[in-house]
This record gives sequence, C-alpha cells and structure tokens, in this order.
Amino acid sequence: RDADGFIRRQRLAFEQPPGVLRPSFALQVYRRARGDASAPPGRSQGPGGGASSGYPPVGIEPLIDYAGPRGTFPAYSLVDVLQGRVPGQAFKGRVVLIGDTSIEGQDMHLTPLSRIMPGVEVHANVLNTLLSGPPLREAPAGWGALLAAALALWIAGSSLGLGMGASAGLLGLTAALYVLAGYGVFLRYGVKLDLAGPLLAMPAAFLS
Repeated sequence: RDADGFIRRQRLAFEQPPGVLRPSFALQVYRRARGDASAPPGRSQGPGGGASSGYPPVGIEPLIDYAGPRGTFPAYSLVDVLQGRVPGQAFKGRVVLIGDTSIEGQDMHLTPLSRIMPGVEVHANVLNTLLSGPPLREAPAGWGALLAAALALWIAGSSLGLGMGASAGLLGLTAALYVLAGYGVFLRYGVKLDLAGPLLAMPAAFLS
C-alpha cells in the first residue's frame, strides 16, 4: 500500500527464499485462468529476476485498474451457494474467488474508489487488471517536473502585459486543459500523468 494507506498497486512476484521467484496470489490465479499454472517457481536471473523465469521482475508493482467501487463484482453468500439457491450459470466461464467480505472479518482496505473494500475484492480487481490487458502505468520519472516547468514558463510568458483578470482566466483555462489532457491520456493509453506538480507550478508562476 502507498504511504497514505491506499492500495493503488500490487506487487506481482516475490523472491522467497533468495534466488527463487514466487508469484503473488493474483498472478497465480491469472496463470491458472490462462492455462499456464503448471510451471514451477522460476529461478531469479540476478536481482529482480527476468522474463526467462516466467514471472515479472521482483518489485514490479503495476497500478490496479479498479473496475469500480465496492460491490462492482457480483458476490454470493457461500451458504446460498451450498444450499443451491444460486444457479450454476452464475459461475460459468468465470473466475471465482472465495473470501470474507464482512466488517467483522477485519480484511478491509482503503482504495481510490472505496474507503472500505474487502481484501478478496482487491484481489479481484488485481486479477481483472491482469486479464484485461496491459496494466496501467505511471509516466516515466521526470515527466512531472518537465511538465511543471513547461507550464510554469507558459503561464509566466503568456501573462506578460495582461491584466489580473485576464491572467487569472488564462491560468484557469490552462489548468482545466491540462486536467482534461491528463484524463484523456489515462483513458487512451493507460498512463497516469502527474497532476499535482504542474497544477501547483502554474499558480506559483502566476504569482511570481
């Protein structure tokens, strides 16, 4: 989980014991769903492992593409299933995870879309991310600083000779366009751009 307690990413492989790579729960279920669960744990090819082991490098933590808030995935009571009150068609062609979704189970977590989400549903979102294709990824390191500097220079240069009202309007328009562009990049390419840095740099340049 991140420093603020929210779960935004999931490590997919662990090195345990040293030199042996083992998959996370979601990765192992993904491999079984794809018909590739027979391969034994891979040997690490130096620090972090490698593609030849069949596992992602140790430490890789892709962003979780949450399908929605808590309750997005269909859930059924295990008692209802065992007593035949849930039709078998409900599970046909699906990956089924079994877990405790009660508050009393104390397996609740903070996520970007729900303040409380059961651990089994977090696993379902990780698995869904893997099954849906290339996971979300963050923009390369340094892009945030570069964009912040570029936008700050744009605001500072474009505001020259403008009145306070026009400059403030330009600032607001640029910020809105940047947020929309970031959202578009996220939807189209699955890349998460830094929003905080550039959005803080623009008013700083405006006030300087």
